Amino acid sequence: MDLLPCLARAACPVLVFGGADDPITPIEDQREIAAALPAHLVRYVEFADAGHGVWRDKPLAAMALLREFIAA
Repeated sequence: MDLLPCLARAACPVLVFGGADDPITPIEDQREIAAALPAHLVRYVEFADAGHGVWRDKPLAAMALLREFIAA
């Protein structure tokens, strides 16, 4: 099931963030997801030394990013 083509229809800001060490959604896949979204709507952030649950591995940084994105 390839959902990437549908991502081009996003109509609101999208935050894509993930861990560089994610075994479930590898960093290459995360980059593809971000690239498939409209460039003017996407914000993409990679977290080094984090896995699939960035909020668990890097809680302070992940939550700060999320709060900032929502506030904007």
